[in-house]
Amino acid sequence: MYGSGAMYVGANGDSISMDLSNASNQQVAEVFAFLHRRNKKSAVRNGGTPKIDAQVLAVALATYSTSENLIGLNYNASNDPMYDFTDAAGDGTYDPGDGDAAIFFSANIAHVQSFGFTTSQDGIAYQTFNVLSVLTVEEAADLGITLDTDGNTTIIDILRSTNALTNFGLLYDENNSGEIDTSLETLLRKLANVLYSAINEQSNF
Repeated sequence: MYGSGAMYVGANGDSISMDLSNASNQQVAEVFAFLHRRNKKSAVRNGGTPKIDAQVLAVALATYSTSENLIGLNYNASNDPMYDFTDAAGDGTYDPGDGDAAIFFSANIAHVQSFGFTTSQDGIAYQTFNVLSVLTVEEAADLGITLDTDGNTTIIDILRSTNALTNFGLLYDENNSGEIDTSLETLLRKLANVLYSAINEQSNF
């Protein structure tokens, strides 16, 4: 959803890059603010509700920000994750097989917690949400979401289902045309807005 080539283009011509792969905190905040300002005139043409893109990004950011496995890393110039580690073998290399253990950067975690996020090893990624509390079985299937017998699925699987129907940052462009040009795509965005709005309102991040 937020990789190379991802763009958001509004019906009024407003546009912004949705490539967040190397974005700073400030750039991510600017993208979210841009999406949150969308209205019927400035949102994606035929995109139904204008807030769906902001709702999805909010859940994606919460998934990242609550995971100590992710926020506890720093990255080098090549965008490779770096972390300290205990060196049980004394060989200067990180090898869990030698009994080494990764030490995440606690300052990163404390910084995120200062904004009110509750963090854990995996964050909210594997928390479940009852999709059937807001959608029907058929609507969930339309969004590509697989449910358990009680109507639950994980937050990360909801995000994955959205990613599978996203084309260069355009959510629910299921025919990869580069625009929302079918009634089904408009409907999918409306259904997704109901779901993601509920997640943001009901979940305790």
